Amino acid sequence: MPGRGAAAGRANRGIPVSFVAEKNLRKACFFKNYMHRIRRTFVAATATLILVQEVWDNRFDLENPDRDVDTGREIIRDPAPMVKVDDIKKTLEDIDNVLNKRKGVGGSPLAYITRDTLTLPEHTPGEIDLGFGQPSREAELIRRTGHDGPAYRQDNIAVWAIIRHVTHNGPAWAWVLSFARHQNDRAAYRALRTHYFGDSYMTRAVTKADATIENLFWDGRVKNYPLEKFFEQLNKAYTDLDENGEPVTAAKKV
Repeated sequence: MPGRGAAAGRANRGIPVSFVAEKNLRKACFFKNYMHRIRRTFVAATATLILVQEVWDNRFDLENPDRDVDTGREIIRDPAPMVKVDDIKKTLEDIDNVLNKRKGVGGSPLAYITRDTLTLPEHTPGEIDLGFGQPSREAELIRRTGHDGPAYRQDNIAVWAIIRHVTHNGPAWAWVLSFARHQNDRAAYRALRTHYFGDSYMTRAVTKADATIENLFWDGRVKNYPLEKFFEQLNKAYTDLDENGEPVTAAKKV
């Protein structure tokens, strides 16, 4: 039997929804999509308004990955090209810094592409899941964003562009050239780390640091070689030994 509105020739316009209810629904949809992104199960009963609002408040960073001078936000520049092998440690540190700061298509820091482990913490021996939003939103996105879907493919290409810029025509290009065709940046990044920070690299670094400590001295007679420079070189050698599993005790340093 037709309703009174239909009998009068008027269309059924449904149930009116207030602006506040509509906005809360948008927030809930955003929260559900966010949970899917970090591969956590969405449970409606635990999606409190406070929790949903907290994620919604971060939507600008998640929906606007590019930062520009017009908004007064930081411009994240690509690392400088690597010109010599001795720069590899600084180069990889610069790449990691950019990937941790620059956001991908879906709002995750691009570092999720190159992370060591692909499985979730709860499925990885020796790791534990610290819980939703822990230890930070950015860290959770890096650790839990999946390596699939169109966003991942676009982010993969973006990271490859960074690696290509840094290595092209330099000493590291030979180690990533084979990944150029498919723009497989994760494999290229792992190849760089494996080659330059494998056992052979560690051996060379330790040998060089030992030689520095053995032969370095300061007597104040050498022009343009201040005491500060002496300490700088000495501390670098100690740091290199510590990072490569050969720490020097305080007593030995003295």
